[in-house]
Amino acid sequence: MSASLLAGSVIIPLELFEYKAAHHSAMVRAFGGSVVAKDDATAAKLVTQYGLACITLDGKISRPGSMQVSRFLMWYFPASTTSSSG
Repeated sequence: MSASLLAGSVIIPLELFEYKAAHHSAMVRAFGGSVVAKDDATAAKLVTQYGLACITLDGKISRPGSMQVSRFLMWYFPASTTSSSG
């Protein structure tokens, strides 16, 4: 995914949390199924080009026919780089 698409257009919900590395799989399962897109055009691009489920800032949901989100999330959030706190 290009950095230009991510910059200012997409919010990755997991980036909003800090959690222990031991909880990585559970966090990906609970919060990793969608991304937040700034608008319908960005959501459409993410769905068609990357197969991601999206929620726009105004609450519209866009999802592909068959989601392949897990592979992207495990690439984007490898367990070795997970935030850990407390």
